[in-house]
Formats: sequence, C-alpha cells, structure tokens
Amino acid sequence: MTIKICPLCAEGHLSQSSYTCNVEYRGVKKDLTFSMHLCNICGGDMACNGDLNHNKTEVVSFRKEVDESLKKPLRGMSPHVLYFDDSSYIEDIKND
Repeated sequence: MTIKICPLCAEGHLSQSSYTCNVEYRGVKKDLTFSMHLCNICGGDMACNGDLNHNKTEVVSFRKEVDESLKKPLRGMSPHVLYFDDSSYIEDIKND
C-alpha cells in the first residue's frame, strides 16, 4: 500500500474515508456514499482520482436508476395509457 503525503501541508498522511450525502434527482431522494481522503495533521479533505471515479459512478448509477423507474407505467394504470420519458413529460402513446 502506498502512503500518500498531504499536498496541502506536505507533512501529514492521507487516509481513506467516506461520508453519506442525501442526493435528490427528479424528485427522488437517496443517501449515497462518497469517498475522500483525510490528512492526519492539517485535517484537510480531498478527493483523489479513485475517489472521483467512485463518486461519479455512485451519482450516474442513481440517475440511471431513477430514469429507468420513470419510464415504467404509472402503478395501477394500463401500460399503454401514460408513459414518463426522459424529458419528464406525459405523452399518450396510444396515439388516439
């Protein structure tokens, strides 16, 4: 394991940490876990490349999950009457 030196104070060592943040997208809320590194000397927090990739993956996955759920027909409705698409509007796909 490589020990990372803090770029802020140049004395401390960085350790992996995480935190939970409540995120909202298109009216849907979910707690996501984000990664970061903390310095044991100055207390600085920062996101390294691996943290940024993890955090982006968390957000993109959540958004895809929400978008897919909005494409499903409304509960209790016939699947061919109302449909939510990616633009968040209702359209009649029966083409009456």
